[in-house]
Amino acid sequence: MPNARAPHLTRRGVLAVGGALGLGVALAACGKDDAGSGGSGNGSAKDAGSWSFKDDRGTTAESKSVPKNIVAFTGTAAALYDYGIQVKGVFGPTRTRRASPMSRPVSAAKYDADIIVMDNRTGTLQPADLEKSKPTWAKLPAVKAGQVIPRVTEPVYSYAKCAPILEDLAKAIANAEKVS
Repeated sequence: MPNARAPHLTRRGVLAVGGALGLGVALAACGKDDAGSGGSGNGSAKDAGSWSFKDDRGTTAESKSVPKNIVAFTGTAAALYDYGIQVKGVFGPTRTRRASPMSRPVSAAKYDADIIVMDNRTGTLQPADLEKSKPTWAKLPAVKAGQVIPRVTEPVYSYAKCAPILEDLAKAIANAEKVS
């Protein structure tokens, strides 16, 4: 659509970047210290001095000490746990004590929408389910126009993996027609 808004910094975006940085920090802290590792320092985190990590793009992250407090995306936190690293917190799809997904449903019929972007995970409500259980779904202008697109909610945080997702989203928005 020609009047698309410019992206703005969100709390979720900041947390995603922080989680990705924390993952890089944690994984580098777990590796061996050899000439090809990109990391510096050896021994345990308690007696370690300064720390640095050079990623595949040549960008170096540096710190005066090995990171001790890590907050990670759920999938990343699980991988770190497998390596014996306890994270202080997680963000992303988690479950409550009652083992129900932490989601807040929104009555889409309240809002006129030219495009509907839906979570693409198999455990979430999908358009086919809505067609069967919610009669108002088929009456929505975006649904009538076939402008319901999937949203990848658990991407791999790398340029190579995220770029196609963002390109697909931009293409869907740009090609959407005003229907409401």
